[in-house]
Amino acid sequence: MDRSAPGGPAGAAPAPSSRGSSGSCDARSSRDVRARPAAGSRGSDPSHQSRGSHQSRRSRGSRAEAAIVAIVAATALFAAACRKAPDDSKAVRAVRVEAIEAVGGQGLTSYSGTALAQTQVDLSFKVGGYVETIATVKDAKGHARALQAGDHVDKGMVLMALGASDYRARQAELAGMRNEASSSYGRAKADLDRAATLMASGSISQADFDGNKGRFGAASGAAAAANARLAAATIALADTRLRSPLDGIVLTRALEVGALAAPGTFALSIADTQSMRVLFGVPDSVQRSLAVEQSVLVTADGVPGRTFSGTITKLAVQADPKTRLFDVEATIDNADQALKVGMVTQVRLDLHAAETPAALVPLSAIVRPPGTPDGFAVYVTTHAEGGEAGDVAHLRVIKLGNLVANRVAVLDGLAIGDKVVIQGATLLTDGQRVNIVP
Repeated sequence: MDRSAPGGPAGAAPAPSSRGSSGSCDARSSRDVRARPAAGSRGSDPSHQSRGSHQSRRSRGSRAEAAIVAIVAATALFAAACRKAPDDSKAVRAVRVEAIEAVGGQGLTSYSGTALAQTQVDLSFKVGGYVETIATVKDAKGHARALQAGDHVDKGMVLMALGASDYRARQAELAGMRNEASSSYGRAKADLDRAATLMASGSISQADFDGNKGRFGAASGAAAAANARLAAATIALADTRLRSPLDGIVLTRALEVGALAAPGTFALSIADTQSMRVLFGVPDSVQRSLAVEQSVLVTADGVPGRTFSGTITKLAVQADPKTRLFDVEATIDNADQALKVGMVTQVRLDLHAAETPAALVPLSAIVRPPGTPDGFAVYVTTHAEGGEAGDVAHLRVIKLGNLVANRVAVLDGLAIGDKVVIQGATLLTDGQRVNIVP
């Protein structure tokens, strides 16, 4: 009688190893199962040699049958191990959503702009010197103080003055030189007049007359040059006083009394803010539908609850090379000084109703629908059906309109109240479960 290994009949093959990941298959393992010898073989035992070849043939037949069973079992085991990993598209994704709201105003599209002064002038000294005086104004308590940002100034008002003693001395010097040149000119003219009389009577030669004429020409040129130098010195003296070129307000003052100002040094910035310019950019699809004198509505966060009316006064015909937007300028009245230079504004344009967007969604929400390389879509979340908890993202094809800042107008495909995925959309598939996070 053959002895068997503990735990199984003679000739049974051991169970195949289950080591390894579920996603990989080792073809060598099945070959190892077929080649592995039966456990517990005792063919070398002397007590079995006398049994004869008949029992040996029966033993070999049992071992072959057991090997076939083991191979089948191993094949089934490795087939189970080679099953695909779960589809990642069925995983629950964390996303952020935004509810679609109505766009305010029928036919109105909003663009971000900046409020600018109608006229703004940066003033600098044409000559150099030390700042000697700065214009003074009275504060609310009647005390005099130096001119500063926000103060009103009148056209022609002296805003700053440099020390002018050097320029006055130079002017006096040139005035004396001018007087000397004028005197020389007078003498030369008198000599020429006498020479002309003598020449007519034949009392002097032609050479003497030509000499007097040359001296008169030189004196005349010297007098003209002296007058020009004196005029330049007078202008330089006047340039030591910086005057306001318009009625407006001070935006910036850069110098103090005692500061050394070189020629061209910036001193003050003056602006006329009785009317304001609002500068904003639009894409080419909107630029072609605008016209000068078209009405616009302007609001500013700095002036809550108020809407300013204005008209378009300038349309750029060349797009900005960086932003690819066309600059548009609108002018609005600002007599009460409510708008300040540099305020961020919202400009609303009355476009055609056919171009009115149903919604504005962030660019991050836009995806390409599968199989449609030229189309656009978004994911809209709804509650899971069948009483299950959570939400499901559904792909919805949309029609896009114009860009508005960092958002895009959706002309068709969305309704008010739809919850659109604005973060995580590129990782979703149609019908995938999602977890909405704030």
